Amino acid sequence: MVTDRMQAVDDRIASASFPVVRTELRADGELPFDEGRFDTVVTTWTLCSIRDARAALQEMRRVLKPGGKYVFIEHGRSQNEGTARWQDRLNPIWLAVTGECNINRRIDEVVEDGGFELSSMDRFLGDGPKILATLYRGVATKA
Repeated sequence: MVTDRMQAVDDRIASASFPVVRTELRADGELPFDEGRFDTVVTTWTLCSIRDARAALQEMRRVLKPGGKYVFIEHGRSQNEGTARWQDRLNPIWLAVTGECNINRRIDEVVEDGGFELSSMDRFLGDGPKILATLYRGVATKA
């Protein structure tokens, strides 16, 4: 249940040995933080559904300190040509069904296009159908 998960998050935040501020943010506008405020920005399974991922990444980059890190895990385009072709064919249907989740984005290119330099990145196959299970896990640096 969503309430149980939210309570679990609240409990973990309360038990942290350092201050934690939980904030829900939209990805379609300016972040309400000063430039260069954070050491690290983390996203999980979000770049697929942000309409203007480049603008969102540039905004994340803005709030990072020089040399700051962007840490991510995302699903995206397969390296397998056959699977990628199916992702391209099915993406319009998938978008309609899921409310803007793209299954064929090249996440490494999206991150670099947002102004980051990839420090490390792993691509691997997670559980589930190949068209949905191609994963990207990485760290990028604000250049």
